[in-house]
Amino acid sequence: MRDYHYFDGNVVRVGDHVRTAGGRVGTVEQIIQPGSVESQHYSCPEGGVLILADWDGTKSPLMMEPPDGEYWEDIEFIERAREADAHD
Repeated sequence: MRDYHYFDGNVVRVGDHVRTAGGRVGTVEQIIQPGSVESQHYSCPEGGVLILADWDGTKSPLMMEPPDGEYWEDIEFIERAREADAHD
């Protein structure tokens, strides 16, 4: 299983609160593994991260493909979800 990392070195986890390079705040909904059925569904054979981003009050999915390097510069880690948030 492949791990993805934010620029600060933290591992990307489902439920994380993040900010995208475009300034959108969102929540990591799913981590897509390379070569999986989900990677085919989202047309990202190398895997990636599905973020539910806030677009001016409307939550919309945003697929982020893996970074070229080791760390993800286009997604800023804000905080981990609280335990109650992760199970809602």
